[in-house]
Amino acid sequence: MEVRQCRYFVAVVDAQSMTGAARKLNVVQSAISRQLANLEAELQTTLLLRSKNGVKPTEAGRVMYLHAQAVIKHIEAAGDTVRSLDREVRGRVAVGIPSSTAAILALPLLTAVRAQLPLVELSIVEGLSGLLSEQLATAKLDLSVLFHDEPLRGFERLPLFIERLHFVSVDPLARKKFGRARSIDFSEVVKWPLVLPSRPNSIRMLLEREALRANRELKVIAELSGVKTIVGAVESGLGSSIMMAANTIAMSPRKAAVFLPISNPIMDRTAWLFQPEHSSLTVAATRVRELVIELVKSLITDKRWPGARIA
Repeated sequence: MEVRQCRYFVAVVDAQSMTGAARKLNVVQSAISRQLANLEAELQTTLLLRSKNGVKPTEAGRVMYLHAQAVIKHIEAAGDTVRSLDREVRGRVAVGIPSSTAAILALPLLTAVRAQLPLVELSIVEGLSGLLSEQLATAKLDLSVLFHDEPLRGFERLPLFIERLHFVSVDPLARKKFGRARSIDFSEVVKWPLVLPSRPNSIRMLLEREALRANRELKVIAELSGVKTIVGAVESGLGSSIMMAANTIAMSPRKAAVFLPISNPIMDRTAWLFQPEHSSLTVAATRVRELVIELVKSLITDKRWPGARIA
């Protein structure tokens, strides 16, 4: 098996066609077809299904795709490491950050990278943890912050921080009842109409697990995926919500709101920093990883990350 075959195979799967891959790689289509035929012969299995609609990987092809991407990443990492020995750190690094965390972490990370690693091209991808874990698994991300309590096969993880869930509402009845409270029981939370992210959002899943355990039912009146949209819905009085303390920074200070940590039980979630297991990160990715860890600690220690503590 050759690195060239891996590159050709990944390009074909990504482009879903031989023609598209040839155009992207700037090689003749016959060369790609020949190399992939040799690869299938060597592995003694069919990797690609060809039809008039394009090319799709078989089950074996999907497995090969992940391994081929890993091989390419290893080669690129080795090259970047050797090249960086005699010059400044450079390269492209893709980092995944959940939307609820990006509001706090994304800009400080970009600022730190620009200041300390000016030749590094940083790509920050925001999204739900489920989507980010898929991109991590397909090597579209070098590393990612994830609210994922279970280990991911093929990846190692480091605990970063823990955030406590809070109930937030501008409902006059909620303000009257809980205005002087220091926390709110989960048994009270379930009584209020809630605007929440849709599954498989980690906050939503955590709430549903606790509701099931307590034999309660959440009153979900709307499902919204964007943090800003949820905050806007709460400010408009359309419903209450459950979110992290950091997300309320976007709320208008003119809005009188109840914002209380949930107790009985205390509900929190842990964020982890995931990276490929037994995989050498590039020098640039390693340095960005160090910056992420340093930033999380400094933001929490300096009390610039409300509701969070170091894991």
